[in-house]
Amino acid sequence: MFEPSTQRCVTKFALKLKSTNYSFGAGNLRTHMIRKLDGITTLLLATIFATFLLFSCAAKQAPREIIVTVPANYTGEITLDPCSSHSSTEVAVDASGNASTSACPHAGETVTLKVMKGGVSYRVPANDVTIERAGDGIPVVIKARVPEH
Repeated sequence: MFEPSTQRCVTKFALKLKSTNYSFGAGNLRTHMIRKLDGITTLLLATIFATFLLFSCAAKQAPREIIVTVPANYTGEITLDPCSSHSSTEVAVDASGNASTSACPHAGETVTLKVMKGGVSYRVPANDVTIERAGDGIPVVIKARVPEH
């Protein structure tokens, strides 16, 4: 790569730089640079952590809400037929608790129900709503229980 005389000169210069102590105020150059690098490294790691935290929070979707109106005296199970093009996300069940909805939750998506019963509304949380799916993940039935209120 270099001629032997040049190689010796470069090696001597590198050794001299390595053994020389450059002082700046309270510490030498090496200590000062390490402390500065630690501050930059800490800031970089904090930024990366905050970015991942924001992405993980943004990745989790809020549950889809379906508004269901039931007769005032209705108690029992609600059975919704999802992905119906002839209806909306606001549905009214018949006397047997059946209705169609345009809501079509994707695989991994959860659903909450806002039940309107006799002028009073309450929520059925996502963990009390069952979504039955076909083998390919398409929702077939959404079920929940309407308690007596």
